[in-house]
Amino acid sequence: MTTANQPPTLRFNPECYGAHHQQIDMLLWAYGEGGRPIGYIDYSVFDGEVHINYLEVPEALRRRGIAAALYGALKREEAGRPINWGLMTSDGYALYQALEGADEEPLQSL
Repeated sequence: MTTANQPPTLRFNPECYGAHHQQIDMLLWAYGEGGRPIGYIDYSVFDGEVHINYLEVPEALRRRGIAAALYGALKREEAGRPINWGLMTSDGYALYQALEGADEEPLQSL
């Protein structure tokens, strides 16, 4: 059983849900215990770069390392491609800073 401070055992499943104008749209799902989805990254690949559209973990499951594990899986899945975070909420910006160690402001935050 997973405790509040311990990340659950995860498995990841990337899937393509669209392609247009030389852009590929992808979802990378995280599944927890019992195979239930517990988070995802919606991203697009175009011009040789990854563009994160959404990164979502249900509020009740946050602060357990799920978003960081999803981002790590994305980096492995798309190894060698630059990753652009795009627009961010304040929670997204905090995650960006934690994962990237960024001192500078991203393009824009909401």
